[in-house]
Amino acid sequence: MTPEELTTGLRKWTQGHDLHVRAAVELLISHGYWLHRDDFAAACTETFRGETSIDWTHAREFAEEAPGCSTLQRRLLLLAAAIGGDDFGLSKTSDQDAKAIIRAVTTAVTGTDPEAAGNAGRDQR
Repeated sequence: MTPEELTTGLRKWTQGHDLHVRAAVELLISHGYWLHRDDFAAACTETFRGETSIDWTHAREFAEEAPGCSTLQRRLLLLAAAIGGDDFGLSKTSDQDAKAIIRAVTTAVTGTDPEAAGNAGRDQR
């Protein structure tokens, strides 16, 4: 199966799925690396009637053992599996906690605090 076919099948699978599953799949699609690996597709996906699903448990296990990938690629697959498998209960998070999580992740990834940046603009008025 080509990466394009995987993408189409995964998006079809997630159309009626929970948001955390859609988010995890879109992370993998955006990154692209894992959908180009035939061994990942064989070990972690299943296609039925045009829909391609990911077994998040197998994806976690695969990430731990996958040869030939960088640390970042491995961690990205582990993150996608954690989101898709709802390991942290993100699908049941309150709005307040969701905002705190988004802020923490944004700050960690970009090195900037989105709330502080928003407040900086207000202070100048």
